[in-house]
Amino acid sequence: MKSVTVAIFCWVVLCVHVTNAASFPPPFGVDPMVFRKFMYDHSSEFRASSTEQEIIYTVSYIPSELKVINDYKKGFIDLKEAEKLIDDTKNQFNLLLQIQFLGATNQDILHYKLDSLSYEERIKYLAFEFRKDVQILDEKGRKIEMTGCHFERDFGLSTTATFSIVAKKNNENKKLTVIINDRIWYKETRELTLSLPKLPKLKKTTKWKKA
Repeated sequence: MKSVTVAIFCWVVLCVHVTNAASFPPPFGVDPMVFRKFMYDHSSEFRASSTEQEIIYTVSYIPSELKVINDYKKGFIDLKEAEKLIDDTKNQFNLLLQIQFLGATNQDILHYKLDSLSYEERIKYLAFEFRKDVQILDEKGRKIEMTGCHFERDFGLSTTATFSIVAKKNNENKKLTVIINDRIWYKETRELTLSLPKLPKLKKTTKWKKA
């Protein structure tokens, strides 16, 4: 009877150990490829979209670590540079904002629903003024500071307007709301909300495997 009790106890301890190992990330962080796979597997949870007739507004959350990992794996940077970049960008995150036209021609993104702006003025607005019409709010409705907003000029080769946004990180954030005051295309305010899963902790670069 005693041996049976001991066997049951050992089985329970083993089950708890296996369950905890599966439920909780390693205390010292995960490998870069595990981090990247997590982002790939959960990509839909880091993205929100809103469709208004023929226009789709999409915003995607991109942790700064992911760009560093990708650049390192492609050989663009070495471990020392990766470590510095991770440290330099630890207090910021990135958003990719895309405004896509369904059934449009490549030039429609710059000419669609023309307003009082000329073609050159519209390019200038998208490159330098559009950021003023975008707000990022945390889960308590507080405004998050944007430190950068870059319009990816493609000279009419795409039916999508793409903006790369950099903002200050708030580690308490589990939800982000992006408000777009569309003054050119649909001329209405669009609101996109992201409910963010918890990111795994990334290993220190000294523990990374060589690219």
